[in-house]
Amino acid sequence: MPDQLLVFELKLPLVTFAQAVRAIPGLEFVGEDDEGLQDDDGTAGAGHYYAVFGDRAALQETLRLWDLWERGRALPDGEIKSWERVFACLHDLRKWGARDRISPAHSETFASLAGELGPGETTHAEIELIFRRGRASADDARNRTRQALAGAGAREINSVRHEEFAYDALLVELSFEAVQALARREERGIAAIADAYRIRPQSIGHGEPPDDYGAAEAIELAEPPGAADDPVVAIFDGYPVANHPYLAGRIVLDDPDNLERFAVGPRLHGTAMCSLVIHGDLSVPSSPVQRPVYVRPFLADHHNFEGVPAEQSLPTRLLVDDIVRAVRRMKVGDAGAPASAPNVVAINISFCVHGVFFDGLASPLARCLDWLSAEHGVVFVVSAGNCLEPLVIPQFEDDTAFVAADDMVRTNSILDAVRQSQLHQVLLSPAESVNALTVGALHWDELGAPSALGASYDPLPTGVLPSVVSRIGHGINRSIKPDILAPGGKLRVTLLPTERPAAINRAGRASRFGGLKVAGPVIDAAVAQTGWSGATSGATALTTRALHLVHDALETAYGEQFMRLSSHHRALLLKTLTLHRAMWPVSEEERIEQIFGEGQERHYTKKRADIARLYGFGVLDPDAAVSCAFSRATGWGIGNLLADQGQTFRMPLPEALIGQTERRSLTATVCWLSPVMPGRATYRATKLRIDEGEEGFDPMLAGLGAKLSPHQNDGRHTQRGTVLHRRWEGQRACEFDDGDEIELKVSRIGDDPDETGAAAPFAIAVSLEAAGELPIYDQVLQNIDVEIRPQIRPRVRI
Repeated sequence: MPDQLLVFELKLPLVTFAQAVRAIPGLEFVGEDDEGLQDDDGTAGAGHYYAVFGDRAALQETLRLWDLWERGRALPDGEIKSWERVFACLHDLRKWGARDRISPAHSETFASLAGELGPGETTHAEIELIFRRGRASADDARNRTRQALAGAGAREINSVRHEEFAYDALLVELSFEAVQALARREERGIAAIADAYRIRPQSIGHGEPPDDYGAAEAIELAEPPGAADDPVVAIFDGYPVANHPYLAGRIVLDDPDNLERFAVGPRLHGTAMCSLVIHGDLSVPSSPVQRPVYVRPFLADHHNFEGVPAEQSLPTRLLVDDIVRAVRRMKVGDAGAPASAPNVVAINISFCVHGVFFDGLASPLARCLDWLSAEHGVVFVVSAGNCLEPLVIPQFEDDTAFVAADDMVRTNSILDAVRQSQLHQVLLSPAESVNALTVGALHWDELGAPSALGASYDPLPTGVLPSVVSRIGHGINRSIKPDILAPGGKLRVTLLPTERPAAINRAGRASRFGGLKVAGPVIDAAVAQTGWSGATSGATALTTRALHLVHDALETAYGEQFMRLSSHHRALLLKTLTLHRAMWPVSEEERIEQIFGEGQERHYTKKRADIARLYGFGVLDPDAAVSCAFSRATGWGIGNLLADQGQTFRMPLPEALIGQTERRSLTATVCWLSPVMPGRATYRATKLRIDEGEEGFDPMLAGLGAKLSPHQNDGRHTQRGTVLHRRWEGQRACEFDDGDEIELKVSRIGDDPDETGAAAPFAIAVSLEAAGELPIYDQVLQNIDVEIRPQIRPRVRI
């Protein structure tokens, strides 16, 4: 018989539940320490947690005790009385069933799929099995599942098992009737398969093409990089036009699955993403990246339900397996062939996986990316996903009221509508990945179109705000997601005139009135049209370009010394330095706090969490990420930490600051790649922290006249993922002696006892800057050793 799962549905704080469970001999709550179990406002969130019982008798006895408790009966004497503390924490205790296997969000997706099907038509779904380490027990579970599928009239199309991230799944074809039953979460048929852990819609990557093109224009570009230069950035996307004037000589196309035979359309999405990574927004002239970009096609041409040409991943494949195969081929080789692009340290995934939502548990795609990142030393740059459903705006009675509103009222009303719909605007898989750099779209471009133009409108005509299509966080264990926002175009919306109250259509595509300019259809080798892209796909590509520019700057400055660093350290440096200069737009904080906290008494950390849900760590600043300034010095370092080990880094304080009262700030960013533990509440296996005391991390910080900035995430919130980002600022007179240094200690804490003990690679960036024209850069530089070491020892200077 299969193992059985019990679901614990909490009503009291998780920390209380964890303490109660630990009091029962033989049971263990596998999660964070008590501090990590706290929610952002100092309490803790309720939720669903589960236990696996290999012994059916033990499961039945637990359910019997719960039944006694629910009926107000006394529990037996002895150690079993400890269950009273556990039961007092619960709303419900039940066997794992249909409403656990199918989340409410995925139930809605199945309902939508059923609405698009008719009797006799089919669609696909993924059945993830309860993962079993032993091959024999896993095979038994698969055989039982296949028998149950046959009895339910379902057909297996594909199957995959990856022990590294606890993934065992079947891709199945379901009838119209079976999809309806899944939508209703009925305890029968597919949803009643005992060995099924989760049932989701198939993870299909989608690329939405532009539908607006500019005039043909002549192209004059710099010479492409040399053919011998190895790529350091990869793009997993649609098939591009490889000989496009903007791309020729600048991409390395690798198509082992021969997707070219399906790429019979104009190849728009892949071409657009390559254009943005290589050249950026063509509305803003800039230099291309220094190396060719490796491109692995994933999407093929098809027509969607409205008959519109689009691009998607292959429906007969499990996307998880395709990504694993692609990364292994690229980094270590396959079938005896050498690695196709071993120097790649950043991978762009701009396509969205529609219908597969983050529902509190890490999706298979997220687990896959997390494992690949830690195993191969790459950072995935992924889209937070687009929300294209209509947005109802309760503050406007109808479309006439919307049109009559001024820009400020319209902006605030739409933000309030986003607040009210945020539970339906959660991240799309795999954006919750803890190791990935997840990108949301900023409502921004360089086009300057008016707020009202014909029947289309700029939905957010004032401020520096997230796009209305950009999905919002948080991530796993309420970690900060998205990590960063990047320009996704001022995408325009149209009204749905029959709706009461007013509603806007968010499904409009980028155009010359709102979007990012990209390479479009080819005319000939010297003349081409341009197109328009945007939303989170375009924002993700621009962020990947920023990582490549960081790599270009480091390679230019340090040459082979930098290139000889491990893949893990190079990848982490790109992520760290890209995030390092990201900041919240201070001008928007009060607006967000007022709108998202309307009518509520809200804890300070809850207010911070509202802003983080929208902005992550802040807005991308690619220029500042690759440069210092006369009055700003940025140092970086790398290291490896064993369990319970710390490393201290030092930065000299510039003499020019002594006695000065100009505003100054100190910013520190630390990134690492954590192995993960699927099925455990803690999920990530490695946790780092920046040691902070009352004044920050060092008494010398008081000498800088600085304290923790209020314009950043709460410190506890930042410790839930794999990025630490802290900022101190002030303008009291600086009081320190010439030769003094700031010390920053990074520690590894709280490892799971099952961890292997391998060293955790990390990267750090620290910036010291001041207003005015003070020689900060020169004075810091003259007091540091800039030699690169593969591993930085404790207490070395950056």
